Amino acid sequence: MAAEKLQQVRLGPGTYVSLEQWGRQWGLTMDWDQPNKVVHLNSRWTKLVFNVSSKKASLNGTSIWLSSSVLEHNGRLYISEQDISKTFQPILAPAKLSKGKRIRTIAIAAGHGGKDPGNMVKQEEEKKYTLLLAKALKQELTSRGFKVVMTRETDTFIDLEPQAAIARKAKADLFISVHYNAVADADPKGIETFALTPAGAISTNGGTPNQRSDGNRQDSQNMLLAYQVHKSMLKETDFEDRGIRRAGFMVLRHLNMPGILIEGGFMSNPSDAKKIYSSAQRQVMARAIAEGVVQYRRWWSWNRAG
Repeated sequence: MAAEKLQQVRLGPGTYVSLEQWGRQWGLTMDWDQPNKVVHLNSRWTKLVFNVSSKKASLNGTSIWLSSSVLEHNGRLYISEQDISKTFQPILAPAKLSKGKRIRTIAIAAGHGGKDPGNMVKQEEEKKYTLLLAKALKQELTSRGFKVVMTRETDTFIDLEPQAAIARKAKADLFISVHYNAVADADPKGIETFALTPAGAISTNGGTPNQRSDGNRQDSQNMLLAYQVHKSMLKETDFEDRGIRRAGFMVLRHLNMPGILIEGGFMSNPSDAKKIYSSAQRQVMARAIAEGVVQYRRWWSWNRAG
C-alpha cells in the first residue's frame, strides 16, 4: 500500500507538511490540546510533544529546539519539511552509513584556554573546567576502547579553525567540544547540546539563515550524535534539560566528521556551579557523554550499509 501523500503548504519562506499526516506515517496518534497549544504524537515507542507557534519540542522526554515553529493554518497543524528531514528523520530512522566505516577516533576540544579564559565567575575561569572535563572524558572514552585526540591538553589557546584542523588531521570519526555557560542572572541553569544549523535555517538564538559549510555534509549524523549524547547526559546527571539546539559555531562549520558542542551547565548558577567544580560530578558527566557516544556507535553498527 502506497504511503499517504503529505499535504504541503507554503507558509512564509518555508515548505510545511501536515503534522497529523506525518505522524500517521510513523504510526503516531495525534492529540491536540488546543486551549493549551500543546500537541502530542504518541505510539508505543515514540512520544513527541510540540508547542504550537513555538520551536520547542520533545522526543521521548528529551527537549529539542526546531528550526521553525509548528504552525496552525486553516484549522490544521503544520511542521516544516526541514525539521522532518534534518531534525526527526536522523533520529527516528537514521540513514544507512558507509560500509566498512568504524567509530574509532574521537576528537575532544576543551573550550578556550591560554589568553582566552572563557566565562569568568568570581575567581573561576571556564577554561580550567573545560580542560578538566575533557581529560575526564578522554579517560572514559579510552576505557571503552576509543582512540582520543585532544585539541589541547594544557592551558594553551587554540583558535577555532585549527581545532577542526587537528580533528581532520587525526582522521577523527567524531568531534566533541565542551564548554560552560555563564550569564549575569543567577537563575538560568541546565545543559545544552548544539548541532550545526542546517543551511538556510535560523539558529536557535536567532539571526540570519545559516550559510552552507563543510559541516552541513554531516547534518544527519550531527543530529543523531547530539540526541544520543544529550539524552545520556540527562539520564545520568540531574542537570536541567535546556535542549538540543542549533548554532552556526565556527568550529562546527569547519568539520568533515560529525560534531557537537556541549554547554555543560551554568557557572553563574550556584547549583550548576557546585557540580561543575566537583571532580566526582565531572566524572559522572564525562561518563554520560561517553555512554552517549557508545549509543551513537551502536546505531552505526545496527544500520550499516551493505
